[in-house]
Amino acid sequence: MNPLGPLAAYLPWHARDSAGRALLAPAIFLLTAVAPIWAFMSSNPEISFRDAGAAQDFARSLYNTFLPMGTVLGAVVMMNQVPALDRERQYFRFLFAHQVTPWRFYLQRYLVAFALFLAGVAVIPLGFSALVTDVAFLPTMYSAALFGLLVGTLMCLCGALTQRDGLALIVVYLGTSVLQQIERAEALPGWLEPVVAALPPFDVAGTLRTAWLTGGPYDTGDLVHVVAYSAALLVVALVAIKRFPLVR
Repeated sequence: MNPLGPLAAYLPWHARDSAGRALLAPAIFLLTAVAPIWAFMSSNPEISFRDAGAAQDFARSLYNTFLPMGTVLGAVVMMNQVPALDRERQYFRFLFAHQVTPWRFYLQRYLVAFALFLAGVAVIPLGFSALVTDVAFLPTMYSAALFGLLVGTLMCLCGALTQRDGLALIVVYLGTSVLQQIERAEALPGWLEPVVAALPPFDVAGTLRTAWLTGGPYDTGDLVHVVAYSAALLVVALVAIKRFPLVR
């Protein structure tokens, strides 16, 4: 028997469940960016965002400001409550009635959700370039892919470990951000430095995103660090799904 046969049967269901979540990133960007752009256009009808100058700089500044919010929240929702809700409502009783192992099922779900998340984010630069002014497509996608990896795999791990994965992610994100800010201010006690070094590299990912969106230089080592850390999070999440009981 082909071991991938039953797994492939779940692909349409993964795509259906992930498609709606993938729309969150462009929806958030649309809701936050439309008002200031519309207000600027209404008060300056003679100015075009496509002409080089202050108006174009303003539009691109808005793009770089609101894009991170959409991509980060989109990456959070991408895997929010996926393993956790299946356990809480005992969906696993029929999800794994076929010959599909849980860790493969959720790996496939993550990969499908990640691909659709990127497709949803792609609407943002394409739509902005068509309707407002030209913005770089690839830097946007690099940024989205990076946070889809880091935040998406962290959410997957939180869901594998606890029912309240959203709360766990918020605690980790806020705690990590505060400690990393203290570290940048060089006010961190020495005994906390190894702890901070082991935490998710949100600061490094943010630095990379800023460099890509503004066209600045970036450190390839930082990129390798974030990607490797994300891969490790995914592996740990899948091991937890494989090892821990589904009923708990």
